[in-house]
Amino acid sequence: MVGVPASVNTPIFLEPPKAMTINEALELWIAVSDADPQYGGCVVNISTDGGASYSVLGIIIGSAITGILTQDWPAGLDPDFINDLKVD
Repeated sequence: MVGVPASVNTPIFLEPPKAMTINEALELWIAVSDADPQYGGCVVNISTDGGASYSVLGIIIGSAITGILTQDWPAGLDPDFINDLKVD
């Protein structure tokens, strides 16, 4: 049985620091999430011609863990062992 495509949350795009990548390569990380616990992932397509055509870039399996900050992050030492990051 084919399911109805899920309405995912707005994807998050992150260009990580080179120190976090393999061989310090330039990378683009994409986090995709959905509140539905049965969400299984998606196929990522890319267009280099303004949307006239698309090619498969890759597949994301599962759902990223995402949330919204519920309060400001207080100033603290680095590393901060005192303050908690409040996320909903």
